[in-house]
Amino acid sequence: MEWLPDSVLKIAHVLPSYYYIKSNNLLTEIEEINFETLKPVLTNIGGILIFAIVFVIITNMVSKKKSKIG
Repeated sequence: MEWLPDSVLKIAHVLPSYYYIKSNNLLTEIEEINFETLKPVLTNIGGILIFAIVFVIITNMVSKKKSKIG
């Protein structure tokens, strides 16, 4: 991520993989485990969970529409 241009990083914020990679990078830099050092990681995990919930909702909506059509 450090070599990517700013325009690509701005677009990457709408993808869950950005938060996954950012969490992994933060975990490699942690020297002491406590709530303050894990707070950014937990925030990224929360973002990933929100993406998962949105994808499940969209999948359910599409499935219901397909079942009504077919």
